[in-house]
Amino acid sequence: MSHPTKQLYEFGHFRLDPVERLLYRDGEIVTLTAKVFDILLVFVRNSGCTLDKEEVMRQVWSDQFVEEGNLTRNVSTLRKVLGENQENHRYIVTIPGRGYRFVAEVREVAVENGDSNSQAAAAARVAEAVSDSPQATGIAQMRTGSGNKAHIALALRISVLVLIALATAAVVYALFIREKRPSSHPAITSLVVLPLENLSGDPSQEYFADGMTDALIGDLAKIGALRVISRTSAMHYKGAKKSLLPEIAVELKVDAVVEGTVQRSGDRLLIRAQLIHAATDQHLWAENYERDVRDVLKTQSEVAQAIAREIKVVVTPQEQARMANIRQVKPEALEAYLQARYVWNKRTPETLKKAVDHFERAINLDPNFAPAYAGLADSYSMLSDYAELPPSEAYPRAKNAAIKALALDNELAEAHTSLAWITAAYEWKFAEAEEEFQHAIAINPRYETARQWRAEFLSAMGRHEEAIAEIKRAQQTGPFSIIVNTAMAGAYYFARRDDQVIAECQRVIDLDPNFAQIYEWLQRAYENKGMARNALAAHQKLAELMGWGTNYLEKVRRAKSVTSMQAYWRKRLAWEMEDSRPSPFWVAECWAQLGNKEQAFVWLEKLCQERSYWAIYLNVVPTLDPLRSDPRFSELLRSIGLLR
Repeated sequence: MSHPTKQLYEFGHFRLDPVERLLYRDGEIVTLTAKVFDILLVFVRNSGCTLDKEEVMRQVWSDQFVEEGNLTRNVSTLRKVLGENQENHRYIVTIPGRGYRFVAEVREVAVENGDSNSQAAAAARVAEAVSDSPQATGIAQMRTGSGNKAHIALALRISVLVLIALATAAVVYALFIREKRPSSHPAITSLVVLPLENLSGDPSQEYFADGMTDALIGDLAKIGALRVISRTSAMHYKGAKKSLLPEIAVELKVDAVVEGTVQRSGDRLLIRAQLIHAATDQHLWAENYERDVRDVLKTQSEVAQAIAREIKVVVTPQEQARMANIRQVKPEALEAYLQARYVWNKRTPETLKKAVDHFERAINLDPNFAPAYAGLADSYSMLSDYAELPPSEAYPRAKNAAIKALALDNELAEAHTSLAWITAAYEWKFAEAEEEFQHAIAINPRYETARQWRAEFLSAMGRHEEAIAEIKRAQQTGPFSIIVNTAMAGAYYFARRDDQVIAECQRVIDLDPNFAQIYEWLQRAYENKGMARNALAAHQKLAELMGWGTNYLEKVRRAKSVTSMQAYWRKRLAWEMEDSRPSPFWVAECWAQLGNKEQAFVWLEKLCQERSYWAIYLNVVPTLDPLRSDPRFSELLRSIGLLR
């Protein structure tokens, strides 16, 4: 005989039956007052949504007038029933100034009305059946003193029957639970951490939420057996709707998605995270962490380790040690650091200068905060590469910061990466640089910048296929990373695969048409193909986005009628020489293309004296091909260490 079905709700160890108005914890009935039950039902039916206090009171008390304190007391009672404490709100989160949010993952389960929902419910029905029988009446009479020995014997037999019934119900329930709950989670070897949602209500705190996302990605990325999508690609989905999670997972080719929220209030921080199996939309794990802001990095490490345990990924003892090696940081220093990384990721000359200020402030506030020194090193290196600071000024500062970072934490992949680039680009110690890059990747195989900069180094060494392969490895975790895809365009350029350079540039432009650096590679590809007008158009866009001034832009616009490459190079040379600080490399390549070797070598000598990072690319840059047969070129390569 079939029974009509009803909807039940499951969350954590609980099952809620709205028809019978019962709450079960691991099969045992939990006693609730009517209003506490009503509040729980409202919360569960609106899981994941923020509910105003007024709305909860309206649904629970209808048209009755009650004070807000009544709701607060009942919610407090409900929290105790659910086993929450001040340090860990797994189910109910208070949204300051508004109301509440039920954050536990809720599953709706359809069951037949005749199903055994729990051992306790089955036992209750057995007891009810027994209480209606004549034998039960005999037991009652015995208890009132009206029974006799026969009644006692009968009572004993009934007791045995009841115990058998209870035992049977327990077995049925155990089988039911085992059948309904999966024995193990689906295999997970890859995941993406979507940008944590900022619940502070203050848009200026976005940098903090993004920083927490970075920290969680960084901790999970330390696990070599787990493919974790990089920060730059994850940010591509900032603000994405939860309903799109399966599609996002397909695009990124990952098994699972981590999503959540972060809320900061003074020195307290509440982080909520949950793990979702993408293909089935199955919620595998959820947890809330309420901590002091000073412990935020430690908390993120806890979240990463909890996820690793849940998906049963293999974590080596070394990786475990790195994840656990988290020190407390002063809140003000952490805030300055997160602001620095937030602007550093934009990678423009102006944001890099701001990053230096923020990193230095973080160091002043907490001189033992190693990641701030590594960030400072990266900022100075890039300011030199962007020609905003002379190499002789920027790189020594960068090296001092990187060495300080490693003195504080020799297992910091970021610092090893910083030192590797300085060692290659400024000191020309290529074997040492290679060792540092490999060390950084061994510590954190998913650190995107390590693979990107190593690929650029490999291109300079003429190891083009290795460089492209390294970038492709970075693309596995950063398919939508503007930085990684720009680096791929550069690798194709040095490998002289210009059509692929153009295709890669277009891919980046589709992602972000205002990312300046991509237009230099596009310009260079068009130069190699002899397409003067296209090269000028790309150069104009580069000048606009880099902010090179209206006078310069006007000169470029007036040159649009240029069709021959010789005229193009003459224009480029004239514009560069009018600059107060002309780039030795750009001037040298213009002279080389115009056939004036003497002037080309004069400027290449300046390039090497300045130790510009372009010096390490001399052996692979196509625009210098007219100089390669000259013995002076070989001498330059030997002086740098590119030729023995």
